[in-house]
Amino acid sequence: MSIYESNRPEEEKAQLINEEFKKLIDTVNEVLNILNKLHDRKEIFTGDLKRILDVLVNITGYLYSKYGEYRKIDEEVTIMIKTLYDPAIKEEGIKEGIKKGIKKGRIEGRIKKAQENILNAIKARFDTVPDDLKNKILKIKDEAKLDEILVAVIKSNSIDEVYKMV
Repeated sequence: MSIYESNRPEEEKAQLINEEFKKLIDTVNEVLNILNKLHDRKEIFTGDLKRILDVLVNITGYLYSKYGEYRKIDEEVTIMIKTLYDPAIKEEGIKEGIKKGIKKGRIEGRIKKAQENILNAIKARFDTVPDDLKNKILKIKDEAKLDEILVAVIKSNSIDEVYKMV
């Protein structure tokens, strides 16, 4: 039998509903703490955490929508859930950004080193590096192309052959 179907006075029904919603808030809080621990121990991924939290928001939203005067509690629960989820996403985004930055830095470092190797090979082979050739080489950002140019410099008999490659 639901609270509304009982013969209790309206005031008592309202009090019972309030008690049940307080229990629900405690339960949601407990679930959030468990999810937070699982995420911290990397037993649950951020994407999965988001999906679980979305379900939790939908369930609590549905329950609170049945009792219009409890919207404030629904907002409180939503804020509790966002408080857990937002830092997890932010942390995940920072880690991903760092990984991408490191990868990009490594690629840029290899390109710079390949360019330096070509310029050093030209200087060693032909005793000079014309500025226009140097500028052309420094504009090339394709690692494979730079490797081809280095081999061509080593094999070339004249600086004109290097120009043709660039």
